[in-house]
Amino acid sequence: NMTDEDVWRTIINQFDAWELTDEQASALLGISINDWFRIRAGDHDGMLTQEMWQRLDALFRIHAALQVILMQPRCNDWVHRPNKAELFGGQTALSFMIEGGWPAIDQVMRYLEAELVMW
Repeated sequence: NMTDEDVWRTIINQFDAWELTDEQASALLGISINDWFRIRAGDHDGMLTQEMWQRLDALFRIHAALQVILMQPRCNDWVHRPNKAELFGGQTALSFMIEGGWPAIDQVMRYLEAELVMW
């Protein structure tokens, strides 16, 4: 089982691999930038709520699916590339998820996991 520290370290590493800004990272997590700075600094007590875990789990699953579907470094820059899939309507996955919040993150996770089944 992952500790809270492991969970936060994993998402920080994932967001670093995706080359997200602090603003993008905090928006994806649905938290203030100050809370994101606290998490990056290791001060994350009480931050891993059920709702947050649901969001983190989906983001981990997105990253895992991308690692299977795409080769490095494409799996990390996929979130930044405009996407022609109907779901995204030409937007980047990152913009789609930030603008749509949790429902959009869940949609991207389901989209990629469906791609895995077909892959």
